[in-house]
Amino acid sequence: MIISKSFEYVTIFPSKELPFKIKFPEITSQFPILKKPVISFITTEKIPLKIEVIYDDTLIKHKDGHLTGRIINNGKSPVYNIKFLL
Repeated sequence: MIISKSFEYVTIFPSKELPFKIKFPEITSQFPILKKPVISFITTEKIPLKIEVIYDDTLIKHKDGHLTGRIINNGKSPVYNIKFLL
């Protein structure tokens, strides 16, 4: 059986990591065979925000799937209503 998923993420800027782990709960085998992921990028003119997600005990995934936690604004401008879309 092959399980495949496609995801569209928010803008990810150069030299930054994808800020989320991807899980496949339907995979129950202890020894799944993983194929190389296929990733495509779309070039954008967006200016990067200097927002960092803090991966600690405050990062909580709720029953409905949304996440709450702490972030740090390392930029010089205030940022409001931050949402990370999956």
